[in-house]
Amino acid sequence: MLFRAGAGERWRKARTLGIGRDGLSFSSRNKLTIGTLLDMRFFVGRKPMQSEVECRGRIVRQKLDRTARTYAATIDSYRFTRMAPSGRP
Repeated sequence: MLFRAGAGERWRKARTLGIGRDGLSFSSRNKLTIGTLLDMRFFVGRKPMQSEVECRGRIVRQKLDRTARTYAATIDSYRFTRMAPSGRP
């Protein structure tokens, strides 16, 4: 997964922990605060049938400890930007 905190910011890497209908959880080395608006990109499906999803959301939960930073973010809007070869997401 990639994310950035606003247009013009650099895309940063994160590890996706879970994706649901309304949001996702991820871990990142970057410190984020609750309420931060994010642009996010990730793939769904298995190769070669993967589709890329771009979405917008915001941080709603965080868990910070010495070894990891874990976040939960909403998915407020999304679109498929790269479709699977069959043309279906």
